Amino acid sequence: MDLMHHPQWLREAADRVLVRSHLKAPGVDSEKVREFRKGLEGKLEQLRLELKRGTYQPQPVRRVMIPKANGKLRPLGIPCLRDKIVQEAMRMALEPIFEVEFHDNSYGFRPHRNTHHAVFRCQQLMRSGFTWVIEGDVKACFDEISHQAILQVLREKVQDNHFLDLTRRFLKAGVEVEGTILPTEKGVPQGV
Repeated sequence: MDLMHHPQWLREAADRVLVRSHLKAPGVDSEKVREFRKGLEGKLEQLRLELKRGTYQPQPVRRVMIPKANGKLRPLGIPCLRDKIVQEAMRMALEPIFEVEFHDNSYGFRPHRNTHHAVFRCQQLMRSGFTWVIEGDVKACFDEISHQAILQVLREKVQDNHFLDLTRRFLKAGVEVEGTILPTEKGVPQGV
């Protein structure tokens, strides 16, 4: 948790988020990147203090439905910029812990890996004599994943109760659907 409220760590997380979030939809607070940048240093200091004191409370995500290729709709949860910054700071802390656990042939949501890398690896394996490729997707994984399971996996690697509590607060922050805040008992938002 000390990393979460270190000024340079938080600034790096903010820089990454503000670049990625430029021109993207705002969260429940309706604040866009241009407005958030006004008084940025003061906002980051306030965020840092809330994290250090343990008083930081994530906002609910704003639910929007986007069309999928098959004609169905996919729910997206759009966090506010403050929450995105804290989430990025958390990701930066967790990535080195969990990255070493992944199989070398795993390409989903990995740093410096994407679909093109996976296709290239499949082509390499085909030239080596392999004839099967198995691609999988867990149906409604983001909608159904257990909060308890997420926290249990985290507890195995992270012994910082303040960090675990912050994670729990994000999981339970709720979702805003058409102006109504709904509780979140399971699942995690797929955000942008």
